Amino acid sequence: MKGNEDENASKNMRTPNVKYVSSYFNNAGRSNVVVIPKRKSNEVETMDMHINIKPLNSLPSELRSDAYKRKTDNNTWKPPESLFRFEPLLQEYYVYDPWRVLVISVLLNRTTDVQVRGVLSNLFNLCPNAKSCVEVEEGEIEQVIRTLGLESKLAKALQRLSHEYLHESWTHVTQLHCVGKYVGDAYAIFCTGEWRNVTPTDNDLLLYWNFLSRIM
Repeated sequence: MKGNEDENASKNMRTPNVKYVSSYFNNAGRSNVVVIPKRKSNEVETMDMHINIKPLNSLPSELRSDAYKRKTDNNTWKPPESLFRFEPLLQEYYVYDPWRVLVISVLLNRTTDVQVRGVLSNLFNLCPNAKSCVEVEEGEIEQVIRTLGLESKLAKALQRLSHEYLHESWTHVTQLHCVGKYVGDAYAIFCTGEWRNVTPTDNDLLLYWNFLSRIM
């Protein structure tokens, strides 16, 4: 991460024979100690990556649909709980948070429902929102999702997705990293209520879509 590189650079410029400690410690009373200010809680650590949100006109026409538009602040859609399964789809538990719906859908697009259920609680304890996912060390995410396999690749993907999600420039969720038809359809169904304007091909999403069609 760029933050680590900046810290290493500043260490090289520090005065010899001077002890530097974090402001988390309060026993720095000696004159040969310099306290390093703690990063403010509202400062997002800069990741060693550029914002590379896909231009809308570079996407296939299907993924440029208005169905995939970013959720607005005045959107009050609350999808009903499914009644056709022994337990709800994973996304149904987190419809209050579009970022979590995206994370779940990205993971489900790579592995099974059972495997994802096994890591979600710990993952969202570690990263309760996009900002914390960007700030946490990649290795910590890897440890939590190790049972899914390809944990290094997935951790990088989740951090990049979160980094782009926090940016204001995207208008369609399909512009974000890892968001294709399946993840975009889940976002339209569970987050924005644009379910009538998508046609899922995933079996579980299609079951839920058919359920909505019957009751709405």
